[in-house]
Amino acid sequence: MNILNANLKQAGFMSFSDHGAEKFDSMRKGLVAILTSPDINGKKNGMYNEQFAKDFLTIDRSKDERIANAMNSIVKERTLIEDPMRSDIRSLATYMDFRNSMKQTLLARSQQGGSADITAKSNADLRLQFSNAAHMLVESDTKFESLYNRWLSRDMYDQHNPMGAQ
Repeated sequence: MNILNANLKQAGFMSFSDHGAEKFDSMRKGLVAILTSPDINGKKNGMYNEQFAKDFLTIDRSKDERIANAMNSIVKERTLIEDPMRSDIRSLATYMDFRNSMKQTLLARSQQGGSADITAKSNADLRLQFSNAAHMLVESDTKFESLYNRWLSRDMYDQHNPMGAQ
């Protein structure tokens, strides 16, 4: 996925949902299909990853908040934040600050009669801001990219959209 993200950026796109990035989005979906399908065209798929498939295809509506709580705890660990080798944790702290701010903005919108769902059409502006901020962090810190791809790539989207909304 890291190579696909790098190719996406080299082509000048910020996310897989950008206009013109359809080829990259198809490749991403194809990669996910390969990793989550035990058989392809009736033949055993040697690339199938059962653990990845189970994790990726299971929608757990409270997972995002459990992970966010754990990540918020991690970014409060001074020894990690101050470790010069842990740029990923500093990038994670920036991501979590932005995520927490985004959650507050969504809550405010819902209290004003709008939707608290980041995937709602009325929140397309926030979804774009969130996606762009995350992808800028991923692009600027390869250590954070691995953490993001493993734990956060579908953050705030799983609650309503099982395939994510990158």
